[in-house]
Amino acid sequence: MSALVPGEPRPCGPRGDRSPGPAAASGSAARPSSWRRWIPALLWMAAIFLGSSFRLPAAAIPRLPFPAADKVAHFIEYAILSALYLFALDVALPGRHLAACILAAAMASAYGATDELHQAFVPGRDCSLMDWLADLAGAAGAAAVWLAVMRRSERRTRDASGAPS
Repeated sequence: MSALVPGEPRPCGPRGDRSPGPAAASGSAARPSSWRRWIPALLWMAAIFLGSSFRLPAAAIPRLPFPAADKVAHFIEYAILSALYLFALDVALPGRHLAACILAAAMASAYGATDELHQAFVPGRDCSLMDWLADLAGAAGAAAVWLAVMRRSERRTRDASGAPS
């Protein structure tokens, strides 16, 4: 390989030439097809939006087994959304688990707030602070569980490799 000359293009391929190498063949050398990881979250968001866009007749709403069952449903709905965001952010923010968790929970909570506002304009639906708080709790809960799992996994990997803590 020749010496670098100012003004000349720098070698970038694995052989020191201008070839992009095998990793670049997929379009993104660091994260091939990372945009595809957002598809499940986008589909879930669409399902949430559609589900809150219609008024259900009282006869179509099942009797809930306990008083706060609708809050549990909100919790689960936004825990899933937060987990889907984390699935996508795992590639976008590799190794930055805390940042990914904060971002995923914030994004899911923000979407929950916009969904509650959206319901204020749907006949027969209303905007509820308590529903949004259940959304927020679900989003944060999923992020906290994911962070704990990732940290435990890293600790096990580090312990197995014999690296100092």
